[in-house]
Amino acid sequence: MKLFDTHAHIGSEEFDSDRAVVLEECKRVGVVGILNVSTSAEDLPRVMNLGDQFPILKPAIGIHPERIASVSDRQAVEEVDAVEKLLRAQSDRVFGISEVGLDFSPFVLRNGHGDPESIKARQRSALERQVLHSAVHVILFSN
Repeated sequence: MKLFDTHAHIGSEEFDSDRAVVLEECKRVGVVGILNVSTSAEDLPRVMNLGDQFPILKPAIGIHPERIASVSDRQAVEEVDAVEKLLRAQSDRVFGISEVGLDFSPFVLRNGHGDPESIKARQRSALERQVLHSAVHVILFSN
């Protein structure tokens, strides 16, 4: 059986010490690809570089909804701009757009500012302009 992990944060620093071992084990059990997603503009180079270093990791770039809700409007726009710039410059290296979605978690609703939906819509728009995969981030809460 061939497996593909559609949403992982294996590019995070906490995996630095054993990432190579974990990825070898993934390959051994039949994982053929792992969508390695970014959560902020700061993550973008790391996600891309890990995709070059480990072919099993497929770079997916985007800004997490919680990140958008936790920074200023200006910072959120700058981070999405960084995603769009990278996508234009290196689309051949980008496997997909990540963290595009509808996050109705209490954190995002409570900490939302400006119009985070319009910022997330820009990420979706970047996806539509390219023929790419998408990792949709959806969290719903109800009482």
